Amino acid sequence: MPRYFFDYRSVGAVERDEVGLDFIDLQIAHREAIRAAGDLWTDAILNGGRPNETSVEIRDAHGSVLLVVPVRSPQLA
Repeated sequence: MPRYFFDYRSVGAVERDEVGLDFIDLQIAHREAIRAAGDLWTDAILNGGRPNETSVEIRDAHGSVLLVVPVRSPQLA
């Protein structure tokens, strides 16, 4: 099972995931990154941060960035 790493990038800083998580495929890892982005957005709003300047980057075991999930305000229907 592939291991994916979820790095958090904000203005001028990157918090690298050194442990990673195993998922069946990138689609499942992408769902996890979307959930994490939502959590980051909530935390930033509650703490007076700037969530729109943050993203979650999914890397593979070789260090290649596979997907970037921007942290954005939730869309209301």
